[in-house]
Amino acid sequence: MSQIIKFILLILILPFHCLAKKFRFIDFKRDTISFTHQYADFNKADFYGDKLHAFGSNGNHHSKIVNFRISTSPPIFYGCNDTLMDVDSNNQDEYLCYYQDTINLTSLLLKNSNGVPSNVRIAIRFTGHNCTFSFQDKSYLLLMAEDRRFYRNVLVSYMVLLEVKDESIVHGYAFADTPEDNMPEQTPNCFGDFNKDGILDFLDWRKMESKISMFSLKDGAFVRNTENYIIVGPSKKQRRYMENYDDQFNFERINRKKSKWFYKL
Repeated sequence: MSQIIKFILLILILPFHCLAKKFRFIDFKRDTISFTHQYADFNKADFYGDKLHAFGSNGNHHSKIVNFRISTSPPIFYGCNDTLMDVDSNNQDEYLCYYQDTINLTSLLLKNSNGVPSNVRIAIRFTGHNCTFSFQDKSYLLLMAEDRRFYRNVLVSYMVLLEVKDESIVHGYAFADTPEDNMPEQTPNCFGDFNKDGILDFLDWRKMESKISMFSLKDGAFVRNTENYIIVGPSKKQRRYMENYDDQFNFERINRKKSKWFYKL
């Protein structure tokens, strides 16, 4: 009889502990967050991407801050330099304006939450893909962006997360790429409560990297969890692909033996 009970318990526990061999954010979430997706129509005449220059101008032009609406509901304006100068001192700090409240975007990107060092001014353009969600009675707004300096020959993406209350910005966070352009998998699903402790987490799943790190929001900052992580490697299909192409992608095969997670993988 005891063997039968053990077998039944194994069947019940197996779907939770023995996750799919391929990494998916949803398999590691203990609580599901409901995201409300919004897509701004940037195909109109006021599309700011057509009015912003990606390359620096000559020294006779001093860039100025211009405002572009990147969201109607809620109202969000992006204050950005109209030209990217070769000399950073000619540029002013860029900002986001939520209703009437503003936050310094330049500083936010340089002090990004996933610990990517940068001593270079980051220039972005917002893609129009915005998300809102609630967690522990707090409201968040997630804005997707990409590098304006497209002459870098790689599409680098960013995320800006704002905690908002009424018509004010409570906190702001940014998530950036690495200097090697191993940008994380930019999707709202990287946010959640992955260890069910009631704290908002961020899983940093980067291209061509074997460790998926988790950051938890504590005391107004996302802090890396150094004790728990997921080790991944390329699948057989990805290995064959790597032999013929130089494209970068996310390793998807979970190494359960080397991973150190909150429960046995």
